[in-house]
Amino acid sequence: MASKELTAINRVWRELGRINARLDKWEAITNADLRSDDRLISPREAGEILGIHETSVRRWVAEGRLPARRIRSRLKISLRECMAIVDSTSLGGRSRRRDQYDDQDED
Repeated sequence: MASKELTAINRVWRELGRINARLDKWEAITNADLRSDDRLISPREAGEILGIHETSVRRWVAEGRLPARRIRSRLKISLRECMAIVDSTSLGGRSRRRDQYDDQDED
């Protein structure tokens, strides 16, 4: 009985592996179709670009300050949107705070 159960479990895992591989290929194709400046990045990568923590990126998405979408339950953010925030004058995160502290020191 245990042998039959293990065989069934192994079949399920193999099928899940095949499905996962197909989804990975689909995600790669989807990202390849986008222009390089509009590729999708992870919250960690977005945080590095914006100079804020990954948790803050996720909060910004939840608040609607940063558009994002989910692909296979993973949060993906447009590189173009991140670069637009960096280029804007209302840059959030550490860079802005450092500038504020520098201004206070000069007074």
